[in-house]
Amino acid sequence: MEKEVYAPLSPALKELLFALVPLERVSIEQADFLYGGDTRGLLAELTRKNSFVFFDAESGIYSPHSIFRQYVLELFQRLPEDRRRAAHRKCGDWFMRVGEVASAMEHYRTAGDFELALTALESDMGRHFVTERAGFFTEMFKACPEEILERHLGAAFKYAIAAFSAADFPAFGAQVGWLAQKCAALPPGKDADAWRGELEFLLSLAAFNDIEAMSAHHRRANALLGRPTGLFGPDSPWTLGSPSVLFMFHRESGTLADELRQMRECLPHYYTLARHHGAGGEHLMEAEALYNAGQFTKAEISCHWGQSMAAEHGQLGNVLCALFLRMRLALAAGDFGKARNLIVTMRGLITRSRDYFLLHTVDLCEGWLYAALGRTGELPAWLLSELSEGSRLYAFARGFYYIVHGRALLLAGEYARVIGLFGHLLDAGLFQKNLLFSLHGHIYLAAAHQSLGHTAPALEALQKALDAALPDDLFMPFAENLDLLGAVFQDACRENPAARDTVCSLTAKLEACKAAALRELQTETPAFGLSAREYETARLAAQGLSNQEIAERLFVSVNTVKTHLKTAYRKTGASSRPALKKMLR
Repeated sequence: MEKEVYAPLSPALKELLFALVPLERVSIEQADFLYGGDTRGLLAELTRKNSFVFFDAESGIYSPHSIFRQYVLELFQRLPEDRRRAAHRKCGDWFMRVGEVASAMEHYRTAGDFELALTALESDMGRHFVTERAGFFTEMFKACPEEILERHLGAAFKYAIAAFSAADFPAFGAQVGWLAQKCAALPPGKDADAWRGELEFLLSLAAFNDIEAMSAHHRRANALLGRPTGLFGPDSPWTLGSPSVLFMFHRESGTLADELRQMRECLPHYYTLARHHGAGGEHLMEAEALYNAGQFTKAEISCHWGQSMAAEHGQLGNVLCALFLRMRLALAAGDFGKARNLIVTMRGLITRSRDYFLLHTVDLCEGWLYAALGRTGELPAWLLSELSEGSRLYAFARGFYYIVHGRALLLAGEYARVIGLFGHLLDAGLFQKNLLFSLHGHIYLAAAHQSLGHTAPALEALQKALDAALPDDLFMPFAENLDLLGAVFQDACRENPAARDTVCSLTAKLEACKAAALRELQTETPAFGLSAREYETARLAAQGLSNQEIAERLFVSVNTVKTHLKTAYRKTGASSRPALKKMLR
């Protein structure tokens, strides 16, 4: 690489490479800005002399081969520190110029310029990118000198939100305490009232899913601010990636009716504070409660009401919650085609909004559907694996991940693993404020113990689940998993025949609908053992569509397309698209 590619380059071309290498790809306009002069001639010379730098005439983008870029990056790291920092600072300036604040902050942070990074953040306080890049934000703020943070109180508030979004509750608590001290020291006046109002909003997060306690802070915030909060915009996902409002806010057995009343009374105060952030949430939570009680028609009415409110106010996360509930209702009505089409609708909404982090939420919904049908081969692969620390899944969606993951493990016969995993999660209290997690966790423990012949612990676990669910008429978690529980459910319900009969009646209807869905799936089963996802990807590839075109058609990422094609080639024995076309005829 040194002798054949890099050494022959002129000093001007080497300087150009060092200016551009912090970015994976650049336009001519970017190159001119970063280099500080006209680069057209230099770029033309670079692509003419160097087969490791490519130019896409359609997009006007220059990009180096990954191997060549890695080599230049290694040389870049040997430059004096002030030169490296200047290059990253210039990149930050570019991204500020085009309004890409998060990218600007990353380069300013790399340059060690916290002053510019925090100034950039405060230039766009309404954006919710701290939710998407919470890990980066919390790391940056922890490294930021306190004297700089004190000059940027708005950014300091954003730090607290970033820590909360990342579920880093120790950092969140410490930052809220620091902000409380700073706000208390402010001289009286409108500015002080405004910051104290924003502090009340943060304190509402500290009381998360205690609906009345949160609302008390919202009301105080409204009184102090006299305007909506400036800490984030209404486009951030209210459920933080969870596909269920009920999962997020139902916290204590026997209190669901009160929680629903509180949501109806309290959310209007939050809507005033946050510009209708979370719109429709009260109706969606009620709809889910009705669904879990087996009252499907009433649930559908409330669900459509909530979805309409959410759509009116641009609340994509809540729209996804509504579509997920409608998917479950469709399955319970025996309409598998509708259930599957709702998944496609979700992916289309996310693709159009470009809120790609929420694709993981749709994976959870799709995983729930196929796990309910016992078709683990159709689940997105990551739902069958352990959740890694580097997962891009929103922190507040992780509890629901375990609901899907746990059933998949039971279907795979991983009983000891289920007992170990959910025993640990329940003992550690990681989701102790989410009653639906505890409920499903004990159901899964009961099923796993039952399968291993451990009758006493199976009964004990299932009794805990029943004690948590029945005061609020939460029957569906048992109906949806009765296929895994077997005789232990009958034994546990001997003292409560009414609950047993209700669950068994719902299960009979649900199993009939699931059987119809499985028959429909079996008639569609593609050849070569391909899953439905793999077959559809392979079919479109065989028609001549590019990976990008397939991704856009199926509302998935290009990497997902590549993975499915790789599997399709292996299963069919084809080695090219033309060969694949012959195999699929």
